[in-house]
Amino acid sequence: MKCDLHSIIGILHEVESCETNDPIVYTNGGSYNEKTGNKNPRVKEFPKIYANSLCIRDYGLADVQDLGNKRGVTIERITPKGSRFLVKASILEAIERGKQSERELAELLELPPDTINVYIKQLEKEDFITALDGYASFEPERKEYVSCVLNPKGKTAFSDPSFLAEESNIDMSNTVNNNLQGSNIGNFANEVKENARQQANQYNYASEQKQTLAQAASEIQKLLKHLERTNPTATEEEKIIYVNDETSSGLKRRTVSALKAGVETGIEEFLDNPYVNVGKAIVKAWIKSE
Repeated sequence: MKCDLHSIIGILHEVESCETNDPIVYTNGGSYNEKTGNKNPRVKEFPKIYANSLCIRDYGLADVQDLGNKRGVTIERITPKGSRFLVKASILEAIERGKQSERELAELLELPPDTINVYIKQLEKEDFITALDGYASFEPERKEYVSCVLNPKGKTAFSDPSFLAEESNIDMSNTVNNNLQGSNIGNFANEVKENARQQANQYNYASEQKQTLAQAASEIQKLLKHLERTNPTATEEEKIIYVNDETSSGLKRRTVSALKAGVETGIEEFLDNPYVNVGKAIVKAWIKSE
């Protein structure tokens, strides 16, 4: 019986998501865990499971012990190579099912976009897929893969995973492998989710600070333009006093708070050139008055 990528993915997922530390045991009798004795609903699939478990062993993806005479197999743990293989295989499977973008793949596999990005890049280099990149709408300075399709080699991997197993020997990224080795994808995903949540909070906070500065700059500029029409000879000091008197205390307080929080931009970024110097002087006066 030939190896089948879908079956291998299913077995590896079952091993890495096992809630106990006991080995997974597939037998003709149907028990899958020596201690719990739970019945395996996949008894009818045992010949396929047995054959693919031996492929997993031969590919070096997990520690597999053959119980002999096709009675069963014991799978103890996934190797680092197996972890890399599982992510790559899961990406190919997800693409086959219509998930084409980096963001969709990250959400489905519960892995960070940066990790998915590394694996997509490697899969394309190995000619399993063709990937089109573009700029992320939520992070304009970062490129992400927006469309991935299977190449002939990627399609062949479903019936002959040996190519994918061979390529998974490559150490693609120290960061990715350090995160994946010694833990299952599920545990890694939980850590990543928490980090992503914290980063999202930080990103949202920084965005709010920038929005406050943009609002303050807009108000300052509007008031200065009004003053130019009503008092075109006003001195800088008169401009500072006028804008200070006409600006709400809440906006001034939020602006000072944003600047003191160390936001990576200043009020000048949001002002037109003619108003940069006086705008900075106005904000400086707000800070002094706090």
